[in-house]
Amino acid sequence: EIDRLHKRMLRTSDEVLRLRHALRHAAETDPRLAALDRATRALWDGQAGAAYVVNALHGAQDPAVRQGAWSALLRAERDVGEALEEHLRPRCEQVDDDCDGQSEIEVRTADLRAIVAPAHGGALVELDAWSLPANLLNVRTRREEAVHAGTSDDSDPAAHAATESDVTRPHPRGGADWFDRHLRASFADHFLPQDLGPEALVGRWIDAGDFVGRTYQLLHLVDNDDGPLVVGLGREGNVTDGTGLRLVRILKRYAFERGRPRLGVRYEVANRFHDTLRTRFGVELNLGIDGLPGTTHLEIDGKRVPVGGPVAYEGPRHVALVDAQRGVRIVLDVPVMDGAGATLWYAALTTTSLTPSGIDTVPQGISLLVSWPLDLAPGTRQRLDLALELV
Repeated sequence: EIDRLHKRMLRTSDEVLRLRHALRHAAETDPRLAALDRATRALWDGQAGAAYVVNALHGAQDPAVRQGAWSALLRAERDVGEALEEHLRPRCEQVDDDCDGQSEIEVRTADLRAIVAPAHGGALVELDAWSLPANLLNVRTRREEAVHAGTSDDSDPAAHAATESDVTRPHPRGGADWFDRHLRASFADHFLPQDLGPEALVGRWIDAGDFVGRTYQLLHLVDNDDGPLVVGLGREGNVTDGTGLRLVRILKRYAFERGRPRLGVRYEVANRFHDTLRTRFGVELNLGIDGLPGTTHLEIDGKRVPVGGPVAYEGPRHVALVDAQRGVRIVLDVPVMDGAGATLWYAALTTTSLTPSGIDTVPQGISLLVSWPLDLAPGTRQRLDLALELV
């Protein structure tokens, strides 16, 4: 996450330099010079060192620190785009956004900027809202770090319960459950073992399929003048059903609307094998802006629910992360499939990091996983349509 933020800072620096070059012969009264000054100062704010150093007392392990940098960089890019009259021009293109040698897809509309990563399970790894400005997926993947050495299971977990909001902070505990097997992105695709429960959401499990974190093929990009900006991806892989393997194809289509901060994600799951496939298909999202302060909460179908350890909820239709301080809601619309509602697992996503009070859990955001039972005869397919919107 720090590396992605750093690469974004370098790109923003290039954008500010591009505006500076465009105005090198501008008259002193040119109003765009004020935009250049604002963009330059915002870039400097976004280069604050704390956002690029992990496990300093106030470092990048704190989502509020990272959000401060994201917000500043987004302000700088918006000022550049407005000065050059490019901000309202939607576009969809391949870029190596994080300089890892793999192409990502960058989508820009007047409301959102998104990065889709085919090499990382075709997942959405960044979603920026220009209006806030903020990265709505500002969370960390739980990785093993030097500060984890010496922590144990022995302390009283009640001593670390949060009282400021609906969020419960479990005490740091050792073991493999601290760390993730895959990138904590959004619209990550899972096939779930039948005996798996919601506790897996904050633990580690082995998928029944080989789709999460694996490479998807880019099938098409659509950037028409009057329709949504579309990214089409696909992958053929294997899913374990009992003791056998089934050949399965996933087609995933992101559609970013031009006139509102909304994206639709359409799935088509096809059984390419000669035997019936019985499994559970799940889609994971990880949402967060600046952690889980007291002004942020989760709503399911309009009802506020507490967020702590993993919880299962049957039949949700609308799940919203509500940020009362900013006055925004990030709403996920969940479909019904063949008359059956989805099962939702949700939990606070926390990392164990250095804080001013010592080693403690740091709430990063909320992790969600919606799943449906699949019973596909040979050669058949199932379609699902989800949507994520900022309102």
